[in-house]
Amino acid sequence: MRFQNLLSIAVISGSTMALPINLHLFKRIPGFEHDSDIKNLDSISATPLPTTTSVVQNLKARQDIVYETVYVTQEQPTPAPNNEDSDVVTVTVGINQPAATSEPAAVTTSDSTSSDSTASDSTTSDSSTTSDSSSSSTSDSVAATPSQSSDNTASSNTNGFPIPDTVSYSPYNDDSSCKTSDEVYNDLSKIASFGISSIRVYGTDCNSISTIEPNAAKLGLKINQGFWIGPSGVDSIDSGVQDLINWVKNENGGDWGLFTTLTIGNEAIYGGFVDGSTLLSKIKSVKSTLRSAGWSGSVTTAEPPQSYIDFPDLCTDTDGIDYVGLNAHPYFDANSAPADAGNFLLSQIEIAQSTCNNRNVQITETGYPSAGNTNGKAVPTKDNQATAIKSILSAMKNNCVLFTLYDDKWKTPGPYNVEQNFGFIDLY
Repeated sequence: MRFQNLLSIAVISGSTMALPINLHLFKRIPGFEHDSDIKNLDSISATPLPTTTSVVQNLKARQDIVYETVYVTQEQPTPAPNNEDSDVVTVTVGINQPAATSEPAAVTTSDSTSSDSTASDSTTSDSSTTSDSSSSSTSDSVAATPSQSSDNTASSNTNGFPIPDTVSYSPYNDDSSCKTSDEVYNDLSKIASFGISSIRVYGTDCNSISTIEPNAAKLGLKINQGFWIGPSGVDSIDSGVQDLINWVKNENGGDWGLFTTLTIGNEAIYGGFVDGSTLLSKIKSVKSTLRSAGWSGSVTTAEPPQSYIDFPDLCTDTDGIDYVGLNAHPYFDANSAPADAGNFLLSQIEIAQSTCNNRNVQITETGYPSAGNTNGKAVPTKDNQATAIKSILSAMKNNCVLFTLYDDKWKTPGPYNVEQNFGFIDLY
């Protein structure tokens, strides 16, 4: 997770001793009223001056969470036979959001065994990648990419389960109807309450710019905004691109800081909707339009390794994508057991890097189903989903887009009967 913001926190303490202070940062889950429903998101330690009222400055906190309250505990030394119980006070806190950064920095990971690629079963602007993988290779070192973060320390929530930087999000109800703004807010509130910093959105359908963007901004969530390319071809995204530009200009004061990346197409090549040269040309055109509108951050696309192997110019032409967006799902490799999911991703990153002149590679979609057909060593159960996701987040140091928080019951089951079952909210 990234720690960039500087806070000034006024601490009102009943003690004049220079004892350590622990700051426990909380955000209440919307819709719940009791203290037991408050999630502890971060803890910070500092030593204030020995005064009744102390100001603790330059403390680092997560930039992506708008904290509601901070419980400040002034702990006693050990042993402390002559001291009273610890003082506990509540203070409110303000956080200045930094501007969005551009291309994520690479980190080094290792120990990979590889497998070959993927195929999409999606017909709307949200997808999991289905594949049959077979080829194998090894390497001592590959570069994985943080999705939003410059700190590579793995984080976990209060029950100990690791927290991804980013989760994918779709604004559809189980019956394929579009969620209302209030329903989107409730979904995003849960995402924020887990300590997840950003979401990946696949398209602008369901009027989602007017429902997702403002609610994400309220909750301190960042967005990897996508433009879905389907059977209608690359020009079908033009209206969505303009809608986003208009929203930023007219509704967000021209500020692009809500966004981490803009993603043009999701498995558009692998899904057979476009060829590589047409997609590359469209990326360059849209990128120019976005630059003229004030967007200075990263532009990419998201494909499995095979698409880059088949069309290497897509990732080697530096006038196109700013980093390599890679979709890879270990379940669809019959040779990968759940515990090997992280190593599978490392192998896919290695394949992409060897094809793309060692450019920065980011996992833009990965996950594991909780139910469906067995695929060799890949057995989709709740326990195996937890095992696989832990392996993924450990290998990626939490820096990836995890697919997906909620089951997608609006989808068709797909050939392996897993497409509806990638939701992992039960793990939290």
